[in-house]
Amino acid sequence: MSVAVDLTPFKSLITGFLRSVQKYPDRDALFVNDNNYSYKELFGYVLNISDILKEYNISRKHIGIFTDRSISLFSGILASLYNEAAYVPMNPSLPESKIKLLIDVSNVDVIITEKKLVEKLLKLTKEIDKKFTLIVADSEENKNDQID
Repeated sequence: MSVAVDLTPFKSLITGFLRSVQKYPDRDALFVNDNNYSYKELFGYVLNISDILKEYNISRKHIGIFTDRSISLFSGILASLYNEAAYVPMNPSLPESKIKLLIDVSNVDVIITEKKLVEKLLKLTKEIDKKFTLIVADSEENKNDQID
């Protein structure tokens, strides 16, 4: 049995998200860690990370996302897609050997993480002979309080 579904309005996840930001800015978009985020608020987080990616000229590249389930995870994924980049999810609870392998073989140019995971990430990457840009998504200097 085949079901015909018109996907034309949603050519990509980021297109659907941006359309929702425009149409429903104050509606809940995400509930994570006991917090609700509206589309407008989530888009603010996405723009903050996106601005940093643009500052480092990261577009159409590979972005590692080394975060727990948090606003940083979801905004990092959306910011990657917004910048036409591929993202590589890196679960911090995986064994260290798997995380090292992911970082080593994935060709990431950037890794997005959270303050609480920076030390762990630096320890893991010390033995890997690769250079990448580290973005701390929940850092205070990355916050943009005014998004209109």
